Amino acid sequence: MSELLQKGDASRKAAAANVLEAIRKIKMRQLYNGSVTLWDNDRTEQWWTSIYAAHFLIEARKAGFEVDRSLLETLLNYINQRLSVRNTITYYYNDNQQKKIAPKEVAYSLYVLALGGKTNISVMNYYKSKPCLLYTSPSPRDYCAH
Repeated sequence: MSELLQKGDASRKAAAANVLEAIRKIKMRQLYNGSVTLWDNDRTEQWWTSIYAAHFLIEARKAGFEVDRSLLETLLNYINQRLSVRNTITYYYNDNQQKKIAPKEVAYSLYVLALGGKTNISVMNYYKSKPCLLYTSPSPRDYCAH
């Protein structure tokens, strides 16, 4: 993002206008619980979209844009809350095998929370103690065996 703002005057203005519009849309699409929807006038929370929006806002703030503090805080709180559930998904492989893994949103959530200064050490430790939840390939040492 900061690279775009280093370009020529016209490019810089266009990039800044796009960033400001994206911030406005994120604010407009935020739901009561802090999550963000994918589309205007939608009421369905989207975990991945919310993480992506928080990441964008953190980078925009780093680049010098004004980001509403409560907008980012409620997004980060939503992400943190989603991590506390520790849900899994069923991953199918080799036609007839399956295993439980963490959704892809988990790693991205942890990364964005750390960028936003809200590192969740307890969730990191949980997944550190259960590494097979983070791998899609079968692990020779399955620490999460039931």
